[in-house]
Amino acid sequence: MQSVLIVEADERRLGERAEQLLMDGYEVDAVGAFQAARIKLAERPDALVLCNAGSGPETIGLLRELRAGEIARADPALPVLVVGADDDAAAVRYYRAGADLALPSHGSPLLVAAGLEALGRRTGGEQRRQIVRVGSLTVDCDARTAEVNRRR
Repeated sequence: MQSVLIVEADERRLGERAEQLLMDGYEVDAVGAFQAARIKLAERPDALVLCNAGSGPETIGLLRELRAGEIARADPALPVLVVGADDDAAAVRYYRAGADLALPSHGSPLLVAAGLEALGRRTGGEQRRQIVRVGSLTVDCDARTAEVNRRR
């Protein structure tokens, strides 16, 4: 796992988190807004880190859109790590919305980096499928199949 997209509303924390991951050898793209994240997801990073996002509807909505393939050119199988799951209810909401790993807000940068390494080990051995979506057309380049309106 090389490239990471971080979403964090607090600019100071965003800079700190990005700097820590850069020191750990990651290529980092950092944004402070959900709409900017949707645009950056089209660039197909290797992982998404949502920091201190709370359990708000925007975070849950972004995760659900990503997993449903509703974000243009984004990979629905993208590994997602959430920082900010401070209680069981928040963690469960994130997992149900599509997070792969949910960590508490007070988790150290080392814990975030270790979480990314674990996600990388899980997904790094196999290449993610190249799937292109344009409107109702879905093309799986690896399987060499196409669907229109969910029909092959």
